[in-house]
Amino acid sequence: MRRHSLTARLLRGLVLPIAFTIMVVVVYGFWSATAEINAVYDSQLVTSANVLWLTNREDDDTDAPLPDEEIDKRIINLNDIDATPLTKYAGWRAFRVWKHGALVLHSDNARPETDAPGGKGFADFHIGEEQWRSYTLHVPKDNTIVEVAERRAARGQLITDIAMGLLWPLLLTIPFIGLFIWRALNSGLIDLRRLAETLKLRSPDDRTPITVDPLPLELQPLARGLNQLLEKLEASLAHERTFMDNAAHELRTPLAALSIQVDVARAAKTEATQQAALDDVAAGVARAAKLVDQMLMLGRLRHQLKPLAPHALTPLVREVIKDYVPLALKKNIELSLSGDEQLTAVTQPDLLRILCSNLIDNAVKYTPTGGTVSIEVMMTEAHQPLLRIRDSGPGIPEEEHAKVFDRFYRLNEPAQIGSGLGLAIVKLVAELLRVDVLLSDGPKGRGLQVDLVFEQRSQ
Repeated sequence: MRRHSLTARLLRGLVLPIAFTIMVVVVYGFWSATAEINAVYDSQLVTSANVLWLTNREDDDTDAPLPDEEIDKRIINLNDIDATPLTKYAGWRAFRVWKHGALVLHSDNARPETDAPGGKGFADFHIGEEQWRSYTLHVPKDNTIVEVAERRAARGQLITDIAMGLLWPLLLTIPFIGLFIWRALNSGLIDLRRLAETLKLRSPDDRTPITVDPLPLELQPLARGLNQLLEKLEASLAHERTFMDNAAHELRTPLAALSIQVDVARAAKTEATQQAALDDVAAGVARAAKLVDQMLMLGRLRHQLKPLAPHALTPLVREVIKDYVPLALKKNIELSLSGDEQLTAVTQPDLLRILCSNLIDNAVKYTPTGGTVSIEVMMTEAHQPLLRIRDSGPGIPEEEHAKVFDRFYRLNEPAQIGSGLGLAIVKLVAELLRVDVLLSDGPKGRGLQVDLVFEQRSQ
């Protein structure tokens, strides 16, 4: 399984947006520089045209064309003006000047004379494979036309130079930004590493809380969560230690009784005495087996919880009742189930069977011969599913209602032999299923009524 590095994830999360932002800045800078340079160069074409006109304008106001011998036709070689500053840029611009319809002045890289001047304003044209942009100034009163042109490639070259001048420094800073962020992340995560090392060096028996205050604010929720986990672990271990101590104590009694009954059976003088002793041994074995079974069930319950889902209550309860019909018939107990067949609750079937089994087992076991045990499925006034179990047994005194859910707690009831775990299991299962268990006296103060109120109803 591939492991992910928190540092690498944070590094990617920071460097990539920074790199993206740099690229956005470069693209925007390129676009902005293109627009600005085009505007500047167009304005320079206009200015150059006006300067050429002013330097070549006529002093008189006559509109008569000049004779051919008076036309001073000049060709200016830009490369010969100053080779030092114009080496790269001399061929970027060209110009032509007409007076009275005759070309009198042009640069050596201008268009041929045969190409007539264009209309007023800006225009684009080609000289060979090169694209040019021109501005033509018409001065009718001076019979002068001035055309100034510029290579498009000049603008593109300048824009590219500016963009690359911005891009490369920004790109070169990305590795340094990544390095600085990586160092900052390593420095910021050092407290997390120290916390992990502290926990690693702890002994398994050390469940003291982690000191929260010295930790950075971001790690304090983690430390508090670990402290809560340690508290729950300590409580669970203490609970299990108490359970094991109580279980050892409870098992000691039936095992000692079994040992005595075996000795009695061995020393019996008559077959009747021996049979009676063996019956006591069988009863003791059954009690010990039931005690062990309930303890194992109690230990497994917390690790067997499955997701809760909607289930009809009556069919589940009916399955449990079938197991107790023979015992009820033997004691001539009327065992009944009634109520809403369609009522559902959010529960878990296996755990609900365990819950009902323990309650019905107690009801049938403690109800005297000829009594009644009734189970009813209904809805409370608050629209919560309710499972009610009533019996006509001796009941439980009100002051004992809270105590009977403790492990290995038994009422002083000599008629029945129990382990004291049945209602403890009921309490645990009810907590897992989010069910409230309410004990009260039966009708007219006789017997016991157990109400199981489910937290919510399935919609």
